[in-house]
Amino acid sequence: MSSVAVEFLHPRSILTLAAAVFFATGLIMTLMGRSRRVYPGYWHWVWGEFAFGAGALGIALRDVIPLFWTAYAANALLLLQPVLIAAGLRRFLHQTSQRREVQDYLLWLFCYAAWLVGMQLGLPLGTNVFIFSLGFLLLCGRLLQVRQPDTPESVRGTLNILLGSYALCALAQLIRGVSGLTMPQNASYFDDDPLFGFAFLCIVLLAVITISTLLLMTNERAETELRAVESQLTELANTDGLTGLANRRHFLFLAERLQAIAERGEHPALLIIDVDHFKGVNDERGHATGDIVLRAITAAIHEVLRSGDTLGRLGGDEFAVLLPETNQHAAERIAGRIVARIRALTIPDFGPAPTLSVGLAVFEPGETVGGVMRRADQALYAAKRAGRNCAMTQDGLVCEATLEEEEETMLVYASHRTIRKLAGRS
Repeated sequence: MSSVAVEFLHPRSILTLAAAVFFATGLIMTLMGRSRRVYPGYWHWVWGEFAFGAGALGIALRDVIPLFWTAYAANALLLLQPVLIAAGLRRFLHQTSQRREVQDYLLWLFCYAAWLVGMQLGLPLGTNVFIFSLGFLLLCGRLLQVRQPDTPESVRGTLNILLGSYALCALAQLIRGVSGLTMPQNASYFDDDPLFGFAFLCIVLLAVITISTLLLMTNERAETELRAVESQLTELANTDGLTGLANRRHFLFLAERLQAIAERGEHPALLIIDVDHFKGVNDERGHATGDIVLRAITAAIHEVLRSGDTLGRLGGDEFAVLLPETNQHAAERIAGRIVARIRALTIPDFGPAPTLSVGLAVFEPGETVGGVMRRADQALYAAKRAGRNCAMTQDGLVCEATLEEEEETMLVYASHRTIRKLAGRS
């Protein structure tokens, strides 16, 4: 190995470099932590970086400052770093097991005590280096156990990179420790030992990987939470708070998209539904009861609809249904079954449900959503003029469910009710 490489890998040089890098990463993380939101465990990572930087600097200053700082305190801080990183990761990943953290600190005390006993007994330098390296390996092994099967997918890859880096550094330290057993009895800590320098050069690289991965995990978690909040806000903006259905704005948006898609195939149909005499329910029984009635009616309508149909609330007691790829005859059957289902509905603590008036219209080629809604509204008014409790088309045709369809509707309702009762007993 060239003299330049040996000089670069000299223990004091590489330790000074390691201290500078760890202090720099700790300072960067401190500034970022003070200027933006951070997650639980973040400051454990910061203290871990400073601990390793202080430990490396203390050893680099051996023979310059008292032995207590350059040996006893410095090695304690070096061994403490993976413990602090593990504690931070457990908090970050919501692994709130105090028992594991206590075990980590007890293992740290054990490893440090083993090294300290070797120092007090005057064991050869190589033996003490091996004890320290073995202790660092054990503590990194505990750090690797942070990865659990339930680790969030969003940070799993980055966490694997971080833990893999610690595993490689621990292995490098172990190789250095095993090599230390062959050191001569009178060896000095700062003898030219490229293997020592290489082991701590791995630590320098670890510092860079650590800050990169920890900040990346923080950013990934922030992005995941931001997407979740955006999804919740979108859902709130698109959903009716009382019934959980698509609200008017979102329903019209879905209708426009469906109509655009349907231009290349069979056109959808639209039902507009109005609860008959619902104002009287609110006036006589109160709005709380009215809310219960609306929720019961929408739940019953869902039992009749197909999986691809969309039920939305246009406002008050007015609802609408999008029926994709549905011709006039099929739409009439569905509208008739909805009316028959609500006609047979009994709401607990209320009694027979209010009946429905339904207007039906099928999208025509090139027709806007507003146009088909006007035709469905006209059909709805025709149903009201006909005495309510029925479904009608714009042409004045009554959409009746056949006897067999009404019996099928009642059978489906009975099966749903039986399943709910059995579920309640289990």
